[in-house]
Amino acid sequence: MKEILEELGHEVTGISGNPQDAWHNLKENQLDFVFIDIKLGDKTTGLELAREIQGRIPFIYLTAHTKYFEEAKRTSPYGYIVKPFDQNQIKFTLELAIQRYDAEQQIKKSENKFKTLFENTGTAIARCDSDGTILECNQAAFDLLNLNESKPPKDYHISEFIIPKHKHKFEKFAKQSLGDDFNSPSCECKIKVPPGSIKNIFFRSKKIPDSHNWIVSITDLSGLRKTEKKLEWEKRLVSNLVENIDARIYIKDKDHRFLRVNEKHADYLGLDSPKDAIGKTDFDFFEKENVKKWHQEEDRIIENGGSIQQENLDVMQNGRKRWNRTDKVPIRGPEGNILGIFGISKDITNRKRAEKSLAYERDLFNILMENITDAIYFKNKKGEFIRVNKPMAEFFGAKSPDAMLGKTDFDFFDESHARDAWEDEKEIMETGEPVINKEEKETWPDGRVTWALTTKMPLRDPEGKIIGTFGVSKDITAIKKSSQTIKEQKKYFEALFNCSLSGIVSLNEKSEVIDVNKAFREMFQYNREELIGKDIDRVISNSDEMYQNAQKTTKSIQQGKNIVVETKRAQKNGKPIDVKIYGSPIIVNDKKIGALGLYHDITERKEYERKLKEAKKKAEEANRAKSIFLSNISHEIRTPMNSIIGFSELLKKMIDDKETQEYLELIHTNARSLLDLINDILDLSKISAGKVEINYHPFKLRDLFEELEMLFKLKIEDKDLEYKQDLPSELTSITLDKNKLKQILLNLVGNAVKFTEKGFVKVGLNLKNLTHLNGQEKADLEFFVEDTGMGVASDERDKIFEPFTQQTDQDAAKYGGTGLGLAISQKLVQKMNGTINIKNKAGKGSIFEFVLKDVVINEI
Repeated sequence: MKEILEELGHEVTGISGNPQDAWHNLKENQLDFVFIDIKLGDKTTGLELAREIQGRIPFIYLTAHTKYFEEAKRTSPYGYIVKPFDQNQIKFTLELAIQRYDAEQQIKKSENKFKTLFENTGTAIARCDSDGTILECNQAAFDLLNLNESKPPKDYHISEFIIPKHKHKFEKFAKQSLGDDFNSPSCECKIKVPPGSIKNIFFRSKKIPDSHNWIVSITDLSGLRKTEKKLEWEKRLVSNLVENIDARIYIKDKDHRFLRVNEKHADYLGLDSPKDAIGKTDFDFFEKENVKKWHQEEDRIIENGGSIQQENLDVMQNGRKRWNRTDKVPIRGPEGNILGIFGISKDITNRKRAEKSLAYERDLFNILMENITDAIYFKNKKGEFIRVNKPMAEFFGAKSPDAMLGKTDFDFFDESHARDAWEDEKEIMETGEPVINKEEKETWPDGRVTWALTTKMPLRDPEGKIIGTFGVSKDITAIKKSSQTIKEQKKYFEALFNCSLSGIVSLNEKSEVIDVNKAFREMFQYNREELIGKDIDRVISNSDEMYQNAQKTTKSIQQGKNIVVETKRAQKNGKPIDVKIYGSPIIVNDKKIGALGLYHDITERKEYERKLKEAKKKAEEANRAKSIFLSNISHEIRTPMNSIIGFSELLKKMIDDKETQEYLELIHTNARSLLDLINDILDLSKISAGKVEINYHPFKLRDLFEELEMLFKLKIEDKDLEYKQDLPSELTSITLDKNKLKQILLNLVGNAVKFTEKGFVKVGLNLKNLTHLNGQEKADLEFFVEDTGMGVASDERDKIFEPFTQQTDQDAAKYGGTGLGLAISQKLVQKMNGTINIKNKAGKGSIFEFVLKDVVINEI
């Protein structure tokens, strides 16, 4: 009630719940009106208070107790308001009460004032006699009833305006109006006023005390009824809107229970009808953690007021997830107290997806802007840069992309280039036509010239309106320079192609001639026109056999192979020539598009090789004859030489003459040297003739080294030398030709002992590159013989391995020898897949090394 009165513009000075408080308020405040509840308590009624203030302060009864009406009428109230209270009822009753009170006050003060009020009030008022004849009425009544002002009011009877259907209601009302002075009956009827319009009228009457007249107020309810109809229509409109709006609407009480939901929200909750949601809470549909958060927010609204606008992700109990934009506001009662929550939610999942997609595209765009090496820029309609990427800024020499914003090409290029670029951009903005892959020569203020490949496009807003330009520019300065270089290189290769002494032919993928150079034409005696477009294999072949051979070679090249082949091809006159062909596929962008062939005429070389083979054959025959001769002669010589050696030793033992013994010793020594020479010559001859075979068998390496030590023990002791051996302790047995290895070591150790006067002689080996393959172990064996003898001069190291060659400063009388030992050793090492060399410094000794590769190791 308080809120309603205040909304109507009245000030409420106090509210009392019992007579005592009411009397206090009446005494303390100057009141215009008092509203009295007929029943104030169990033992007290408002009638007592009304009787006390009757005639002094106007009052209106508030009641739902009809049994007190008759008694209440005698206290002359200014109106009744029946519970439950309605704003329109309160407003209407209060207005009538105020009008009545004012009217009475005016009547009491003066008749003139009453007349003034009567005539000028906005409410239609008439004074009638007991028959309902209008005695007088105000202007508002004239206007409302559309009376003829030329006729006096007495010519009119109110009942004549009442439509027939409502006459009985009015007659009852008129009878009540003349009944009790304390009664203020009312009645709503429809009247018909000239020229025939129907109006809804509310009549309220009051009997004039001590007379048979009554005052009736006539209120036109037509507008009110229209308003009510409008409100009803608006109510239906709101209901229709609630059900058809593209959003979910719901109302909750203070305990978060649904009081009403629209169809969309029921569908969202998975319900068949909105009624199925009544009394339920969000816990019945959504994931608990979400609901707890929502209820906490709603509790704050209920407690403090305010509202919530937010976007949240709804997680249903079945796992479905949807994004929603939600607005929640409090629902207030008539007195302003919060009764619950009104909510409206709209599904924005698609928008969120679109935003996510847009964010993804924006991120892609930013990644493109940040990482692409081409210059990218955007300009407004003034030609000012509004965004550029880092390569663009670097290309323009700006400190950062931001440093270019708001500037134009005129700030960077010379005026001529900037003006041309601006003209291009204006045409793009006028026509909407882009410029695609335009090569632009860029001249900078410092005179520097660069080249760019530019694409420029119109920049449009979401409505399609052109608001500027954007472009992608690629620096092709290096490409331009490379293009010039390629042109120069092309000329160079064309010159090389034409001037080459080798015959060159280029073929397509069908082996047809694309081009040939001068050397090729001269080699095969064709002119260029006779070769272009022809099958090269057919042209330079003079037989089916040669053609098939040529096709085989070409096919290998077409399959992607590089070939080098010596074969025969035919000249134009049919004469065959020997050629060496270098063939290679031509591959462009990983695709074979043809082949290239280089031809060398090797006819003369082949003839020379043929003659050389014949000479070699004759030399080999002579060498075999020599070997046979040496074998025979050595046999013939060794027989008498063995006799000389044997008889010289025998005679030495038989003759005591010392001088004769010396002669015999000289004969024996020289004969022995001659026999060694014959044996070495024979060995060397066998090796050169390929008659020496390598016999591999397993043996213990330590046994071989012990034999070596025994053979040289006496000589080493005679010269007081130190003899050393260095063998890997873990290496025991190997597979080699023991005799050939022993022969090599005997030669090397023998030379070391011979040429060493003091110090030591050391023999050994190192194990290298040990491998395990298919259950077999192999290694490289590095043998060495080291001494502290006279050494070998660096300029004679290669010579000492030649047959019959000895060191220049060697004393032949002292050291003897044939000069064949190292030559034989080298050939034996090579025969066993090895190499031999010497490392030394003259005067400090020498180290002979030989390496035998991939030797089978039996035991380690």
